[in-house]
Amino acid sequence: MSEDRDSYRHWRASYKKPHDWDASYRRGQWDYLSEIGEVPHYAIAVGYIHKLLRAGDVLDAGCGEAVLGDYLDLSRFRYTGIDLSETAIARAEIRLRCGTVLVSSIESFVPPAGVRYAAVVFNESIQHTDTPLESIDRYREFLTTDGLIVVSLYKTPDEDGNGPRLARFLAAECAGGRYALVDRSEAVSVSHRRVWEIFVLR
Repeated sequence: MSEDRDSYRHWRASYKKPHDWDASYRRGQWDYLSEIGEVPHYAIAVGYIHKLLRAGDVLDAGCGEAVLGDYLDLSRFRYTGIDLSETAIARAEIRLRCGTVLVSSIESFVPPAGVRYAAVVFNESIQHTDTPLESIDRYREFLTTDGLIVVSLYKTPDEDGNGPRLARFLAAECAGGRYALVDRSEAVSVSHRRVWEIFVLR
């Protein structure tokens, strides 16, 4: 494996650049995220939250249309979603049964004064920033004392894709002690022929 592929210091120069997110939501490119084939990674990510936490605020960073809110027990958890696409947030406002959504990029978001999150979820989002590990570090500062970071990464067939590369970087950083790894799992959808890797970090 080349150093360019496996050394995080090359990430900014080599990662696959983001979409025009607003245009992609307007043309329906992400409508499939509500389909049954996407259940595995949403269900596992939220399952960790339900199992490990009693209640609290959950931040969905890069929330899209707030599909994650369909899975979350909103009687126990207060949902906040952020996304840089105004189209996605407008649809999330219609979709979401209870909670708050805001237009913001992952890089620029700052929580309201005094708010701390029981969990921050990066669901298919953090690999589309040019500073994923730095962003995870910053969001850890937004957590409660026993709070969690949940990262779900789509494992593209191309090992040089953003998801597989970031999964390798995260695994290495956990092994090196940068993050405490609570659990790591895979979600598989036969119908969509997709695999996701999910990390739960402290």
